[in-house]
Amino acid sequence: MPSRTVTIIIYLVLVQPSDAVIQRSVSFEDTVKGYRFEGSVIATENSHTIGKCVQMCANYPECVSANFFDLMRKCELSSSDRWEHKGSLVKREDSFYLGMKKSAQKM
Repeated sequence: MPSRTVTIIIYLVLVQPSDAVIQRSVSFEDTVKGYRFEGSVIATENSHTIGKCVQMCANYPECVSANFFDLMRKCELSSSDRWEHKGSLVKREDSFYLGMKKSAQKM
């Protein structure tokens, strides 16, 4: 299975009701072109670019991976990834699997 590493980092600053600010660093380091992850879908949204799909996933605290469908311009967000559910990557030519690592720290 072909694999290409693409790192996209987005920094978000979230304000909690307690006025504590949380900064979350999101890094997409596991990108597989031509495959999609099946399972644990938490949302499906319209998305014209991979970058917008990445941003949508970063905005969902429970999102750990996403599928971007180039022809349909759709983004599928998931609460799991291919490492947690081995064998769940399925070949699909018009898709990109985007797996990420997340970390959060109080400021």
